[in-house]
Amino acid sequence: MNKVDDSIQFELLHYGNEDIEKIISLCKEYNREHPTEMWLLYDVKNNTLESRYSYEARYEKDEELIPRLEFDKWFEEINAEENK
Repeated sequence: MNKVDDSIQFELLHYGNEDIEKIISLCKEYNREHPTEMWLLYDVKNNTLESRYSYEARYEKDEELIPRLEFDKWFEEINAEENK
């Protein structure tokens, strides 16, 4: 497994957060619905980046869903796929 430098990961996170704020601002400016969830999946082996968006208000519908637990579940799924 390839290891990516932590500083690069945090830089990507910083830019991703900036982009999320811009997307929400643009959606508000044009009176459009903004995504409730956004995923960026970087494949180190293939040097590819994939994005996924959802407009479903999952956390408002189900109080049992906790974002941190959802993140942990997603992270475990990604690791399982990588270790196949």
